[in-house]
Amino acid sequence: MRDLFDAFNRNDADAMKRLMAPDGEIVPLRSALEGISFAGPGAVDRFLAAVEESWSRTSIEVEEIHDGPNGVFARVCFRATGRESGIDLKAEHGWFVRFEQERVARVAPYRDVDEARRLAGVE
Repeated sequence: MRDLFDAFNRNDADAMKRLMAPDGEIVPLRSALEGISFAGPGAVDRFLAAVEESWSRTSIEVEEIHDGPNGVFARVCFRATGRESGIDLKAEHGWFVRFEQERVARVAPYRDVDEARRLAGVE
Protein backbone atom coordinates (compact mmCIF):
# COMPACT_ATOMS: atom_id res chain seq x y z
CA MET A 1 0.00 0.00 0.00
CA ARG A 2 2.85 2.35 0.81
CA ASP A 3 4.16 1.72 -2.71
CA LEU A 4 0.86 2.94 -4.15
CA PHE A 5 1.02 6.19 -2.18
CA ASP A 6 4.68 6.66 -3.12
CA ALA A 7 3.82 6.18 -6.81
CA PHE A 8 0.97 8.71 -6.46
CA ASN A 9 3.33 11.25 -4.88
CA ARG A 10 5.75 10.81 -7.81
CA ASN A 11 2.83 10.99 -10.29
CA ASP A 12 4.12 7.65 -11.60
CA ALA A 13 1.21 6.21 -13.56
CA ASP A 14 3.20 3.17 -14.73
CA ALA A 15 4.06 2.14 -11.16
CA MET A 16 0.45 2.63 -10.06
CA LYS A 17 -0.78 0.48 -12.97
CA ARG A 18 1.61 -2.33 -12.00
CA LEU A 19 0.17 -2.29 -8.46
CA MET A 20 -3.50 -2.27 -9.52
CA ALA A 21 -5.54 -5.34 -10.44
CA PRO A 22 -6.78 -5.19 -14.08
CA ASP A 23 -10.32 -4.44 -12.88
CA GLY A 24 -9.18 -2.48 -9.82
CA GLU A 25 -11.12 0.49 -8.50
CA ILE A 26 -9.80 3.82 -7.25
CA VAL A 27 -12.23 5.89 -5.20
CA PRO A 28 -11.10 9.54 -5.05
CA LEU A 29 -11.58 11.89 -2.12
CA ARG A 30 -14.28 13.78 -3.99
CA SER A 31 -16.42 10.65 -4.25
CA ALA A 32 -18.27 11.70 -1.09
CA LEU A 33 -19.55 14.73 -3.01
CA GLU A 34 -19.81 13.38 -6.53
CA GLY A 35 -20.22 9.62 -6.08
CA ILE A 36 -17.53 8.78 -8.65
CA SER A 37 -14.84 6.14 -8.89
CA PHE A 38 -12.41 4.95 -11.53
CA ALA A 39 -12.34 1.24 -12.34
CA GLY A 40 -10.99 -1.18 -14.89
CA PRO A 41 -8.54 -0.54 -17.68
CA GLY A 42 -7.57 3.11 -17.78
CA ALA A 43 -8.59 3.73 -14.15
CA VAL A 44 -5.18 5.07 -13.13
CA ASP A 45 -4.97 7.45 -16.10
CA ARG A 46 -8.51 8.76 -15.53
CA PHE A 47 -7.85 9.16 -11.80
CA LEU A 48 -4.59 11.05 -12.31
CA ALA A 49 -6.21 13.29 -14.94
CA ALA A 50 -8.97 14.18 -12.45
CA VAL A 51 -6.37 14.93 -9.77
CA GLU A 52 -4.43 17.12 -12.21
CA GLU A 53 -7.62 18.97 -13.12
CA SER A 54 -8.44 19.84 -9.49
CA TRP A 55 -5.06 20.28 -7.81
CA SER A 56 -1.81 22.02 -8.71
CA ARG A 57 0.10 20.16 -5.98
CA THR A 58 -0.71 17.01 -4.00
CA SER A 59 0.98 14.70 -1.53
CA ILE A 60 -0.03 11.86 0.73
CA GLU A 61 1.96 11.35 3.92
CA VAL A 62 1.43 7.97 5.56
CA GLU A 63 1.18 8.38 9.32
CA GLU A 64 0.09 4.86 10.26
CA ILE A 65 -0.35 1.61 8.32
CA HIS A 66 -1.55 -1.84 9.40
CA ASP A 67 -2.39 -5.12 7.70
CA GLY A 68 -5.72 -6.59 8.72
CA PRO A 69 -7.60 -9.77 7.84
CA ASN A 70 -9.78 -7.88 5.32
CA GLY A 71 -7.16 -5.59 3.78
CA VAL A 72 -4.81 -2.77 4.69
CA PHE A 73 -5.61 0.32 6.72
CA ALA A 74 -3.66 3.55 6.53
CA ARG A 75 -4.09 6.86 8.31
CA VAL A 76 -2.74 9.57 6.06
CA CYS A 77 -2.39 13.31 5.78
CA PHE A 78 -3.43 14.58 2.36
CA ARG A 79 -2.03 17.95 1.34
CA ALA A 80 -3.01 19.79 -1.81
CA THR A 81 -3.29 23.19 -3.42
CA GLY A 82 -6.40 23.97 -5.45
CA ARG A 83 -5.62 24.54 -9.11
CA GLU A 84 -8.01 27.46 -9.58
CA SER A 85 -8.43 28.72 -6.02
CA GLY A 86 -4.83 28.42 -4.85
CA ILE A 87 -6.23 27.36 -1.47
CA ASP A 88 -4.08 24.95 0.53
CA LEU A 89 -5.79 21.89 1.96
CA LYS A 90 -4.58 19.61 4.71
CA ALA A 91 -6.83 16.72 5.70
CA GLU A 92 -6.34 13.56 7.74
CA HIS A 93 -8.34 10.54 6.78
CA GLY A 94 -8.25 6.78 6.63
CA TRP A 95 -7.75 4.59 3.60
CA PHE A 96 -8.88 1.02 3.15
CA VAL A 97 -7.21 -1.10 0.48
CA ARG A 98 -8.43 -4.52 -0.53
CA PHE A 99 -6.04 -6.79 -2.40
CA GLU A 100 -6.66 -9.68 -4.79
CA GLN A 101 -3.68 -11.83 -5.74
CA GLU A 102 -1.28 -9.24 -4.30
CA ARG A 103 -2.66 -6.40 -6.46
CA VAL A 104 -4.92 -3.54 -5.43
CA ALA A 105 -8.54 -4.46 -6.10
CA ARG A 106 -10.04 -1.39 -4.42
CA VAL A 107 -8.58 1.67 -2.71
CA ALA A 108 -10.91 4.11 -0.98
CA PRO A 109 -10.62 7.02 1.48
CA TYR A 110 -12.81 7.49 4.53
CA ARG A 111 -13.28 10.73 6.44
CA ASP A 112 -13.95 8.57 9.49
CA VAL A 113 -10.54 7.04 10.16
CA ASP A 114 -12.07 4.43 12.48
CA GLU A 115 -14.41 3.24 9.70
CA ALA A 116 -11.43 2.51 7.44
CA ARG A 117 -9.71 0.76 10.34
CA ARG A 118 -12.81 -1.43 10.97
CA LEU A 119 -13.16 -2.31 7.27
CA ALA A 120 -9.59 -3.62 7.25
CA GLY A 121 -10.27 -5.58 10.43
CA VAL A 122 -7.65 -3.64 12.41
CA GLU A 123 -8.52 -2.97 16.04
